[in-house]
Amino acid sequence: METLKNFRPFVKKGDAQSKESNNHAVIYTRVSTKEQAENNLSLDTQKKYCQQFAEKQQLIIRGYFGGTYESAQTDERREFKNMLAFVRKNNVSHIVVYSIDRFSRSGAGAIGIIAELSKKGILVRSVTQPTDPKTSMGSFYQNIQLVFSQYDNEQRRTKCITGMKERLSRGYWVGKAPLGYCHIHDANNKPVVVISEQGKLLQKSFLWKVHERLTNTEITKRLKALGLSVSKQRLTEVFRNPFYCGIITHGLLKEPVIGSHESLVSQELFLKANQIVNKVPHDYKHQVVNDDLPLKRFVKCKQCGVPFTGYFVKNKRKHYYKCNNPHCKSNTSKDKLHERFRELLSGFKIDEKLIEPLKVQLKYVFEHFCKTDTSEYAVLRKRFCEIEQRIEKLKERFAVGELDKALYEQFLRKFEEEKVSVEKNINSVNGGDNFTGLVGFTEKACENLLELWDAGNYEQKQRLQYLLFPEGLLYSKESNSFDLLEINNLIKHE
Repeated sequence: METLKNFRPFVKKGDAQSKESNNHAVIYTRVSTKEQAENNLSLDTQKKYCQQFAEKQQLIIRGYFGGTYESAQTDERREFKNMLAFVRKNNVSHIVVYSIDRFSRSGAGAIGIIAELSKKGILVRSVTQPTDPKTSMGSFYQNIQLVFSQYDNEQRRTKCITGMKERLSRGYWVGKAPLGYCHIHDANNKPVVVISEQGKLLQKSFLWKVHERLTNTEITKRLKALGLSVSKQRLTEVFRNPFYCGIITHGLLKEPVIGSHESLVSQELFLKANQIVNKVPHDYKHQVVNDDLPLKRFVKCKQCGVPFTGYFVKNKRKHYYKCNNPHCKSNTSKDKLHERFRELLSGFKIDEKLIEPLKVQLKYVFEHFCKTDTSEYAVLRKRFCEIEQRIEKLKERFAVGELDKALYEQFLRKFEEEKVSVEKNINSVNGGDNFTGLVGFTEKACENLLELWDAGNYEQKQRLQYLLFPEGLLYSKESNSFDLLEINNLIKHE
């Protein structure tokens, strides 16, 4: 035995041996939801009893973690991970929790974490479930509690999903309200989904998509001018979500159901918007709007049915149209295609019998849009004033030295551009108040559709084209001719 004493300095001391005897601890508290964290005293209660437990066990508290809401179904919680990192790096041998399910409810995952901590001499101690995790029986009992916590989670989840399915099948939305809607409580204090101020703006986007054939890029610009910033991708999601026309679809439902919420648009308008969206080829890269190429996307190749796109040849300084099918070689010059389209258009005019009924309808449409534009005008004016206030505030901050010159000029340029855009929209909305002049212009336009097309920009030409020929035109390069897919009943060939 005397001989063995000489070898004591060579005994290896692992983490478990070095930490097993210390009395350093951390306290971890948590609740599952934000409402629990804000509206009750559970966190304070947990902390109080954990402190009392640590005092009785003569533990030195090195830190407090949690103190907020974190779901314990997974172990990817921020505060939880911070706590584990702290005890692993510092000389801490105890984690004190109010109950085992406050530590984790992930079952096998939590058992693995506790086993890994135990090897390092770090023990999880529960105030309300006092066991000695250093013994095999205590460790077994702790593992049983963790497994039962996970089982309880699964039971709750099953009941929750069943309730969600039932509520959805009755037409009531569950979860976060889609963009343009918000949750309120009705007279009976029951949650309902209603249209928000954002929804009233999104409603316009459907009208612009269907009636003006605007691209998502153009629509997002208009919405931004009205104060609603939304990405093109998010807007596509809006157009494809039947919730906006009163239909609920959900992963928990096998079939769509009629929703109890107020629809933003009619089912007819929603389907029309999606017909336009679905017609945009996924392999087609949309180019910048070009006044020189108003027939792109409108004219399709007769041979393969793919819409024409456009390009510019620098050497010839000329624009060309081409079929967007990479396997099709159909292309033609802008001048040739435009001349053929102008010949086609010159042969059409509005049926004279329909001029007077058109005037009557025009009056109703004019009055409707005057009311709509009044609302839009108010929104734009409010937006304009907000931008002016931001510019004034920016100038004040620069004057007192809160902003450097580079940052000041950057934001000033941004706000000035927004101001110009909004002002342009205000003038557009507020400029059409002469009904007599509008009727006179309409009569003249009806007599000469070609002149109207020639005078328009890209957007105006596209609108007229789709108004007269809703399905577009098929073009054959070989015969230099168009096939008419559909003609508006208002026009006739002379």
